[in-house]
Amino acid sequence: MPPALALETMERWDKLIRRQGIRLSQLQSAFLGQHHIAVINPELQDRITEIIGYKLDRTVTLHGIGAPLLQEHVSRCGHG
Repeated sequence: MPPALALETMERWDKLIRRQGIRLSQLQSAFLGQHHIAVINPELQDRITEIIGYKLDRTVTLHGIGAPLLQEHVSRCGHG
């Protein structure tokens, strides 16, 4: 992969993962403010919070491994 394409790919990866993180943070904030869910079904609120937290953790992990994976690919192809 040519360096210019690698940089473009990294920027696109970064943008997509950041956008997903923002969406999940907004979703988490929206649910944390919904106290009526906790009154109606506390287990549901706990489960939703758990799922969103898990997805946020996965997003951070994906963001962290994206650049090293791409750098490894570029170096294996002889362009790095």
